[in-house]
Amino acid sequence: MTLTALLSTTFDEASTRRGLRAAPPRSEQENATPNLRVTHVGDGKSTPSPLLKSALKLASARATPVAAPSLKDALGSTDVLVLDSTSAPHLNETSAELIPILDRAVRSGLSLVILEEAAAALPANGAYADLIGRHRIGPTANLGNSPTSAAVSLAIVDQKHPVTQCITHLFLNARPTAVGRRNEIALAKIFELDSSKFPSGLPTLWVRRHGRGVVLACALKLSNQKPTTTATSSEKTRDPLARSAKVTQILVARALQWSARRHVTVQLPRDCLLYTSPSPRDGLLSRMPSSA
Repeated sequence: MTLTALLSTTFDEASTRRGLRAAPPRSEQENATPNLRVTHVGDGKSTPSPLLKSALKLASARATPVAAPSLKDALGSTDVLVLDSTSAPHLNETSAELIPILDRAVRSGLSLVILEEAAAALPANGAYADLIGRHRIGPTANLGNSPTSAAVSLAIVDQKHPVTQCITHLFLNARPTAVGRRNEIALAKIFELDSSKFPSGLPTLWVRRHGRGVVLACALKLSNQKPTTTATSSEKTRDPLARSAKVTQILVARALQWSARRHVTVQLPRDCLLYTSPSPRDGLLSRMPSSA
């Protein structure tokens, strides 16, 4: 099977395999529509985070900023709802109104994508934690404490899912903003390099069913450090920071497409370096699952 065929797995095929309840399939014309309609939930003025901006471009999507009081009116003209790091600061003041709207919207069939600090927002709000499938917020006591993050390994534990198709393991500078519940479907887990406290990994990319819709969370915050190399494009892609940023953008772009029930078409660049087997020399742990 070709890479293109693998990446064109539909939402319904993935839903059947993973036990998610699929919405009625879209027509071929809808699947071919170049622009996904993404609603960026916040204060109605904030622009998407750099991660979301890059993912929108890869996914041929456009984002419309919407404030919580106006969200109900926007539900009929969107494909997927997104909360990111620029949404997080505004959730405290709008949570009483926003969370019931999000809950009803997802239960009725819309999808919700949670990114970066939005996964850690409202730490004391049980309804929000239940909605997004969060076990607790991060970072942990010894994993990714600093603002510039620690060296961690990201293991893709479900390489058959359309969002993570053909992606193996990454070595990156990042910190988990939250940890998913163990009973949610984990697509990727963080492993710490210098400790065995979490031998089974911490779920940082997960998906859950909520009524007729789904919630997909990517609770990763990349380091603000710039790549150390200024060499060729190929060498930049091999830099751990540049590679992790690029692949994370691809993961989020695919998440937008899949959540919107579109064909997943975002492919990995040819010069993107991934690890196919665990090796301490490569920055991966021996207890991580093999990708071979």
